[in-house]
Amino acid sequence: MNLNSKPYYLFLLSLLSGFLLWLAWPTKPFPYILFFAFVPLLIIEHSISSSAGKRRGWKFLGYSYLTLLTWNILTSYWIYNSTPAGGILAMTLNAVLMCLPMMLFFFTKRISNESLGLAAFVVYWITFEFIHLNWELTWPWLTLGNAFASLPQAVQWYEYTGALGGTLWILLSNVMVFLILREKNTLKEKVHLHKKKILFVLCWIFLPSIISLLMYATYEEKGEDIEVLVVQPNIDPYEEKFFGSERFIPYEEQLNRLITLSEDNLTPDTRYIAWPETALPYGYFEDDMNKYPVILRLKKFIADHPNVSLITGLDTYKLYQTKATPTCVKYREDEELYKEAFNSAMQINENQEIVIYHKSKLVPGVEHMPSFMSSFAIALGESAGGLGRQKYRTVFFNKDNIGVAPVICYESIFGEFVTEYVKKGANMIFIVTNDGWWGNTQGHKQHLQYAVLRAIETRKSIARSANTGISGFINQRGDILEQSRYWEQKAMRRKIKQNRVKTFYSLHGDYLGKISAFGAIAVFILAIIFVIRRKK
Repeated sequence: MNLNSKPYYLFLLSLLSGFLLWLAWPTKPFPYILFFAFVPLLIIEHSISSSAGKRRGWKFLGYSYLTLLTWNILTSYWIYNSTPAGGILAMTLNAVLMCLPMMLFFFTKRISNESLGLAAFVVYWITFEFIHLNWELTWPWLTLGNAFASLPQAVQWYEYTGALGGTLWILLSNVMVFLILREKNTLKEKVHLHKKKILFVLCWIFLPSIISLLMYATYEEKGEDIEVLVVQPNIDPYEEKFFGSERFIPYEEQLNRLITLSEDNLTPDTRYIAWPETALPYGYFEDDMNKYPVILRLKKFIADHPNVSLITGLDTYKLYQTKATPTCVKYREDEELYKEAFNSAMQINENQEIVIYHKSKLVPGVEHMPSFMSSFAIALGESAGGLGRQKYRTVFFNKDNIGVAPVICYESIFGEFVTEYVKKGANMIFIVTNDGWWGNTQGHKQHLQYAVLRAIETRKSIARSANTGISGFINQRGDILEQSRYWEQKAMRRKIKQNRVKTFYSLHGDYLGKISAFGAIAVFILAIIFVIRRKK
């Protein structure tokens, strides 16, 4: 059938591809759908490239955008709840960005041949995901390898490859399935003619899963037990948490809730307490931390429980004599003082020492926006220019030299980023977050499941404290051991392992992304050589 003669077939194939990508996404337990989810889009490309019509590139761009926009909207619609303008921008712009590797694939295949073109499809997409993990407008929520967060038993080998290994697995499967389906035979003839190819594809899909299941069944958690208490205070971020909101809970009452939940659930064996992101919402100047009554009260709380370290989220400020960074704002108009705001995590350890870490992976459009898009930045409190951040990771150590990675909210999506804590000595990962911005949607559930992948990649136990959302514990295999419900005030206590072993991925990070970037350059050069030879 000539699909170009019936454009609505191409339209339906485009929608089908977007629908399959969504159907495979967490929290639905069907990630194996991804092994053929791109096939309808590859069939569209093949049909358009084989036709003699004009503006073929524009046609493929249109169908690609429809697929990718469908995927973005169905999986990420919940962003709209926290920021309508930002949500619409995130979904539409991210779909545009995803079109870039697709269009590069289309033109590379057009000027070279099918084999090089399909290789380009794989390396261009992985390179795009790698860049999307590291540039200013980063939004890697839909990294293909993330889909297996709903089925951690199938990807225990992420400790060697990270989530980009899952992306490679998925893309090559789509290419192989497409190559079999695009042959002009009946289904019965395809099976008869391509038995060996079909067997190879099935092995490619299921053999890594079988290996992973064996790893899962035989893996033994490493390290000694540490008792951790996580607190979910369940304070509405829209109506209760911040001064000026409709049902504002005074900061002292918020603190009382956190302390009461902690004290009521502590035992003599508890070594850590984790409170959520911005648990202390009042802004604190870092040079004067010991002057605040709240901080002094927390120090007394720790003194009353001498074996405990407290890790909490809070808002902090730094003062400068000059405009030291682009995110500095004038502190007082009548003097040359500048203030920079941070979304921070703080530890008060057994020795009463205070250590602060500033969130480094900021949410585009809400906490940070590149200068070339500053007009779209959403004012956040008093810092309309966005929040400050630090370039390096800080690990919180207690008196026994146990290291905790204080991962703040959005940072938990970034695999290689989290490994930087591990390289600096982190033995456990604490995620402090506030997922109440998204409402009771798939957003906070996906966010929890992505943490499963960080546990597998680093083989580190995870304690997760959410203001509301889902708090809980994840072991080194990626099993969610215990979790709270959404919109529940709760404290949970559990013994988890602190592990000092570094995985291959912890040491080498997203090396597959770097290899793919070189591969993309090589493929592009080969395509240019094709053009030159053809002209000669």
